[in-house]
Parts: sequence; C-alpha cells; structure tokens
Amino acid sequence: MADLKKLFTTLLVAVIVIGILYFVVGNYGFVFSTSVDGTIVAVERVTPPVAIVNNGSQGSMSNNGMFSFAVAVRDSKGVIHTASSEDRQWAVARAGNCVTATFFPYAPWNLKKEGTYYNARLDQLRDCKDASMPATAPVAAEAEQGQPAATPASAQ
Repeated sequence: MADLKKLFTTLLVAVIVIGILYFVVGNYGFVFSTSVDGTIVAVERVTPPVAIVNNGSQGSMSNNGMFSFAVAVRDSKGVIHTASSEDRQWAVARAGNCVTATFFPYAPWNLKKEGTYYNARLDQLRDCKDASMPATAPVAAEAEQGQPAATPASAQ
C-alpha cells in the first residue's frame, strides 16, 4: 500500500511539473514580459498607409499587416527598447511622448530572434512636457497667431 501511495505521489508531482513547464513554454512571452516606462524615440509604420484593393486572395495583405508599427522607447537608464507591434494604439503615439509599454520577448529557443521583442503593448500614453513650461503655452501660441483658442470638450 505504501508503494502505491508513493507511486501516486510521484505521478502527481510529475504531472504538475509537466503542466507548469507546458504553460511556461507555451506562454513564454507573457510570462517573461517586461514593462518599460520611458519616452518614445520613434514610432514608424512598417507598411505605408496606401490604398490597397483587397479581393480576399492569398497574396493580399492582412488587416494586421496594415497596422504594424516599429516602436522604440528609451527608459530612465538610457536603454532603448525596440519591438514590432500590431497594436493600433501606437498610431496616435508620437516621438517625445511618455509611455508605459509592455514588451514581449521571443523565446530563447528561437535562436534567430532570441533577445528581441515581438510585440509592444501600449499601456499608457502621457504628454511629458517640460515642467517649466506653463500648461497653457500651446493655447497662448495659437491665440498669438490669430487662431481662436481651443476650448476643452467639457466646457462645450
């Protein structure tokens, strides 16, 4: 009876270890993702925004390919993290904006791409203007040029 209990315990531990390994291997990018808080250095479309006629053939570009971006973010240590991304939120991001992004790495057994990132998810986009600049500087500059000052949406 003791041998049967020992065998059952060993099998249970083996199944749990195999399950954990299966999860880590299958979700490597998610498990080892990195959150980066920094400034956007560059955001570029991989595919230029041109009119594409899609008839559904095999050679046509996918919707994801139309919204593919190359992203570079500099963190507080000066390290520039780069990735490609199909997250459409990057379309509104501009160089100089502050951002919190999650970078998902390729697995180390993918030898050609090991150490690089395959996706960058935009978690938070902020305006990181110089603290010495007044918050109303852009509105004042527009008024000087003879353009009407912008009003907040909540005031309308």
